Amino acid sequence: MKKILPIIIAVVITAVASSGITYYVTVEMLDKNESSYSEDVNGESLNSGYSLEAIDESINGSPKANKFEIKSAVVDKDKNGKDVVVVTYVYTRLSGEPENLFGVTYKGKQVYQNGVSLANSYDYETNSPGSAYDEVQAGYSAEITEAYELKNKTTDLVVEVKDYYNEDYVVSKTFKMK
Repeated sequence: MKKILPIIIAVVITAVASSGITYYVTVEMLDKNESSYSEDVNGESLNSGYSLEAIDESINGSPKANKFEIKSAVVDKDKNGKDVVVVTYVYTRLSGEPENLFGVTYKGKQVYQNGVSLANSYDYETNSPGSAYDEVQAGYSAEITEAYELKNKTTDLVVEVKDYYNEDYVVSKTFKMK
């Protein structure tokens, strides 16, 4: 990585200089066994992971005390080299006592492939600042990232979030596998 880093930086600087647009680049060094996902200015992966394109989104019902957003999905590898999809959610607590995403979506947060839910991957280290178990006060949001074990890399994914306390409110997004 140390040998190609100057080349990557030179390419980025050249591209920025010729485009007339200013971009800011952050460079971090990783240990040999660490995994990180990052995107270039076009949203393409700079490492083993890659973003999935959202092709359909639906919101049924309206939020009452909880609001959900399915922000993104990325295919990457866990620490054992298995394929995973990393989903980023945004959970907003609109009113009431502090709650966590796990509690308000009890069994209602799933990722499906071919109509079958994917298992959570406990072998993927996310860089998410939040956990599904973090309490969120009314008026605040938390970004939560979770990984799921992929069955294959060809079948589209459906991510679905249901409010346990407001069964009419369901947010889903379909992601096209590349």
